[in-house]
Amino acid sequence: EGPQLSYHRKMSGLRMGKAILEVLGPYALTNDPSWAPSEGHVEAHQRSSIVAIHPGGTADIQKVIMARRIGIGRATREQAGALA
Repeated sequence: EGPQLSYHRKMSGLRMGKAILEVLGPYALTNDPSWAPSEGHVEAHQRSSIVAIHPGGTADIQKVIMARRIGIGRATREQAGALA
């Protein structure tokens, strides 16, 4: 289902970013060729893990969509949109 996958992808990206930061420390945040691991790709991942939360709605919006689809918080259950 779309909202579940979207939420999982956004949250796992943040968890990975946090784990990388804990392992590499400040080296994870630089793209200086003399200090950066993996030629700066780690730093790019750190930036993208934060930015990737918003497209398609924030994680909170994804949780609201999931709750509405299973009927939590409303008197009537909301149906998923039709595919084109």
